[in-house]
Amino acid sequence: MRIPKDAYFAHQVMWDGWVDTEHPRIHIVGHWNYEPGTVKPVYVISSADRVKLFLNGKLLEMGIRDSHFLYTYKDVRFEAGTLLAVGYDEKGN
Repeated sequence: MRIPKDAYFAHQVMWDGWVDTEHPRIHIVGHWNYEPGTVKPVYVISSADRVKLFLNGKLLEMGIRDSHFLYTYKDVRFEAGTLLAVGYDEKGN
């Protein structure tokens, strides 16, 4: 199956972070469809300077920037709904 996978989107984020810096990108790795009560880390790949993660509109704790493009949010408890990552530049835009 030639469906774009997480590695495809991760490479897009990194390419834009190094080459096409006028077009920032962000990608949440994996899916958000688990059994109720599941607690797991969430990984976000972004060319932004800061990333906030929202679950059903509620701000979760700030993630840890593991490397230039990888943000890790530990112990996120699954809830049905929307998981949203928002990137910000150094000025907060």
